[in-house]
Amino acid sequence: MTIPFTCPHCGTQTDVFDEYAGCTGPCAVCGKTITVPRGLGATSSAMRTPAASRVSRRSLWATWLVVATVLVSVLIGGGIFVFGTFTLVFPAVSAGRQAALKSRTANHLRTVVAALRSYEAEQGSLPPAYLADEAGLPQHSWRVLILPYLGYSHVYERYDFNSPWDSPQNMQLLPLMPPEYASPADADARPSFETSFMVLEGPRTAFPGSRSTRLSDIQDDFAQTILVAETPTFGAAWTQPVDLRTDQMRFVINGPAGVEMGSRFADGVHVGMADGSVQFLPNETPPEHVQGMSTIAGREMLPWLNSP
Repeated sequence: MTIPFTCPHCGTQTDVFDEYAGCTGPCAVCGKTITVPRGLGATSSAMRTPAASRVSRRSLWATWLVVATVLVSVLIGGGIFVFGTFTLVFPAVSAGRQAALKSRTANHLRTVVAALRSYEAEQGSLPPAYLADEAGLPQHSWRVLILPYLGYSHVYERYDFNSPWDSPQNMQLLPLMPPEYASPADADARPSFETSFMVLEGPRTAFPGSRSTRLSDIQDDFAQTILVAETPTFGAAWTQPVDLRTDQMRFVINGPAGVEMGSRFADGVHVGMADGSVQFLPNETPPEHVQGMSTIAGREMLPWLNSP
């Protein structure tokens, strides 16, 4: 028998064989861990129909062969722990869904990078990673500073720069989070008002804390210099002045959330470059190459720069 199951994170609905109640694995749509509940579709032998009780050994073997084949395909493809007739088409559907989510995420990030470049063109420099108070502590995020360049001047005008980001007045603006700050692949981002995109903050990056830099300060190839990286939500509100600090990073893609760049995609992460483009870096990208792309004047020789 199959039982209906809905992913509690993204709402994807599927049918699952009741033999797999209790199985755990990643949802192919949102990537979060799910567990098929036990007992939802279990039936005793006394409740089964006479036809079901007369299934031959050959039929059972054929059924399990199909399930085993589908299981291998799903595991290889990084799919969800869902079995039965539905899984015969699920990997293909999931692949299409993943491609669409990647495209939409790249578009969101491309818009954010374009706003950063527009800010630089008008203000003469990129925004600082944060505005600091008199004690040097972060108070306001670059994500607030570029709101007018994203088309949200009405939100910017309501923000109070004379009080911290988490003041009662500023906290009221959290629900007005621009959708561009949320990855479509991260089901928690928009409902929790959390950002999916952070700049790389550090002394050798384009965002050295509260100090501003200009695009002209970038001596490395613009197309290989990261400004903004995707990160899975971990509790950081979009107005909160927190980003990825390079002094804490090991530059491992899809490493610990809030420390390394990462995503809800199992195979890599989107990064926004200084030239306005967006790249998808696979998990296998060597850390030394990722670190090289984080600096603005390291003159690192990255292997793909010279590729045809």
